[in-house]
Amino acid sequence: MALYAANNILRGIRNYDGDTYARVAGIIYNERKVSDEDERVKRFAKAVGLPICVKVPRSNAFAKAEEQNSTLTELNDYPTEQAIFKKLATQIGNGLTLYKAKPLEDDELEQVVLGIKPVESKEKVVQSTTEEISVKTSTISKPTTESNRPPLYGCAFNGAATTAINLKDALVIAHSPKACAFYTWQNITSPGRKNLFNRGILMPSALSPNFECTNMEQSDVVFGGVDRLKQAVNEAIKRKPSAIIIISSCVSGIIGDDIKQLEELSTNDLPIITIPADGDIAGDYMEGIKLCMHTLATKLINPQIKPKGKSINIIGEAGVSNNLETNYRILKPWMDAMGIHINCRFLGEATCNELKNFLVAPLNVLASDSPDCRNLRDWLSKNYECTFMDEVLPIGFEDTKNWLLKLGEFFDCTNQANKLIANEEAQYTKRIEDLKPYLKGKRLFITTINTNMDWLLDVVQNIGIEVVFIGVLNYLHQPVKVTNSPKNYRIDETFNGLITPQMFDELHPDIIISNYVTQPEDDSYIVDSTPMIPRIGFYSGIEIAERWVKLLNTTKKGGWMNDEILFKKYFS
Repeated sequence: MALYAANNILRGIRNYDGDTYARVAGIIYNERKVSDEDERVKRFAKAVGLPICVKVPRSNAFAKAEEQNSTLTELNDYPTEQAIFKKLATQIGNGLTLYKAKPLEDDELEQVVLGIKPVESKEKVVQSTTEEISVKTSTISKPTTESNRPPLYGCAFNGAATTAINLKDALVIAHSPKACAFYTWQNITSPGRKNLFNRGILMPSALSPNFECTNMEQSDVVFGGVDRLKQAVNEAIKRKPSAIIIISSCVSGIIGDDIKQLEELSTNDLPIITIPADGDIAGDYMEGIKLCMHTLATKLINPQIKPKGKSINIIGEAGVSNNLETNYRILKPWMDAMGIHINCRFLGEATCNELKNFLVAPLNVLASDSPDCRNLRDWLSKNYECTFMDEVLPIGFEDTKNWLLKLGEFFDCTNQANKLIANEEAQYTKRIEDLKPYLKGKRLFITTINTNMDWLLDVVQNIGIEVVFIGVLNYLHQPVKVTNSPKNYRIDETFNGLITPQMFDELHPDIIISNYVTQPEDDSYIVDSTPMIPRIGFYSGIEIAERWVKLLNTTKKGGWMNDEILFKKYFS
């Protein structure tokens, strides 16, 4: 078991480093006094190209040290055992020769350990001494991180899983321990529960996701978990999903489980798709989303299909956004009114068949202008020669008006677009007028994570609210473009998020808004948040402003639920 574990450790190091770094110093041989033990360890060490740094004899010294809650070197007795560790510590301190990880394949490992195959060393081994040092532990170079990139968060496994579950007729299998799956399950279902209980919005894929786990255990880490995965896949095949998607976690990636071999069980009617996210080996959460999107597109999109008819694909919807389904419900009636079919949501809620027929749509529309959406657009354009609309899904009245007109021009249905706009324009004007008695002359303080705010600023300007400050937290390391308006707003592009008492004394805001949580200092103003992904459509900004009216008019002296305390905590 120890040799299997050692080989899996080498697999993990190789999976992380590839052939780039020499990181392994050798083997510490902990003697167990079992049959043929010395020869087995020597054969293994020779086969993987590593020295046996020290051999630690079986001894009562370790039990004695544990009993006395001390290290071995702190005991008064056992000088032989102590000398071994002191020698090893000296070697490590002075520097050891380091080697690249050269793990054995499973069959090869078994043959070497049992001694039924001649041992061939994978790398010339030189016994390490303090005089013979080729690579010092202190000089291993690390790749530097990019200075101009979005911040990393989460893991690729989680990102891939939260994306894959949007193929609602597929079954997603996480090859992972249950703790990893639980974390992802919570990430998937949290928006679904919030929307259902707070807003009455049903998000089926987020409430009961098509997501299962192999529940890897310690024995799988030592001996490999592919057999457990095969069993899970065979059980899944009996349920006849449209596809099975397997995603590897840190644990299965580190031990080198070959999930790709499960693709051999694919049939014409049931593709089995593997996504080697390997936890965070493939990158962070966003890298996992990208890996999943590219893999599913490559495996499922039929490249032979040609565009036809009046239909669009929606590209890059945020899978865990609270506004995911809300935005779709806003978009769908527009498209119905213009006679345009929504062919595929890549990857909002979709089916495998919709993704296979992805290329039927003559036009593709990005859900947002995020770097990840733009990268996905470039990838699809390069690999499938897709045509994209220049504008993303619209937010606010002017954006929505222009977007519908351009869509109508592309599909030769401008009359329907104009009719839609005319129906909404009168309603928009009325709602603006209704807000003026309550909000005109109010002073607004905005903090934002470098997203365009014209959808809100247009409404604010129409109502007559004074914008006293816009602070930009440039977390995304992108050029700042908060507004395209010619109006001369006071904008701080290096804002650190701290609203000081001096700023209050100078600006006297009535309303503070942000797209991150802000804790108010007193009840002289209200605090509200805007979503990172706002609602699309004509009324995105108006709905936010209408909420301010409710907050400003809320009676803070509540009843038996201590409403006043809660209101001050969250809104004032």
